[in-house]
Amino acid sequence: MTPRIITFEGSDYSGKTTMVAYFARRFAGRKNTSFNAGPLYPNALSAKLLALANQSTEYERELIYTMAFVSDTLESATKRQDDRVIFQDRYWSSVMAYGRFLNGPNSIHNHLDFRHLLLKPFATIVLSCSVGEKIKRSAARTRKSPLDNLLLSNPSEFARLEEEIDKSILGLPNIHRIDTTDKSIEQAADEVESLKLHE
Repeated sequence: MTPRIITFEGSDYSGKTTMVAYFARRFAGRKNTSFNAGPLYPNALSAKLLALANQSTEYERELIYTMAFVSDTLESATKRQDDRVIFQDRYWSSVMAYGRFLNGPNSIHNHLDFRHLLLKPFATIVLSCSVGEKIKRSAARTRKSPLDNLLLSNPSEFARLEEEIDKSILGLPNIHRIDTTDKSIEQAADEVESLKLHE
């Protein structure tokens, strides 16, 4: 039995990490429920891959992250039963989307389809918000990555990234979209709960 992965996808500042952290507090201690970012089954191999990714180019990082999620599939095959519900802060579809966004025509995901090697999420929640909301939320983030700076200096790039996110989730089951503009985390989380995906 594979876990029920509920992955939160979307561009930067759409609320993915905040949403997963909120559910982690709300469902603290709930049986068979996990809250995660990165590989589902961290092991020595995935740890080496992620350490290597920190020293790599964007092109290399895209391949390394993809292999870390392939490692999940291999680990999952050795588990007799994993009946957890996992609230996931981005999964492999983000690697595909951000890889295509950052590497353009050179992205490995433009040349090879790795999907059959990867665990399929039970549901994908795509969070979005207006550019104005993203800029407002960015003010609260004290540390900004080079990608943050790229997106905020040219907000039209958010639309290009969101197009890649839409491509990366094509064909996945149970895709739901929630606009978080002008909503509190409680309001947005209530919309997720109303889908009853975690019951």
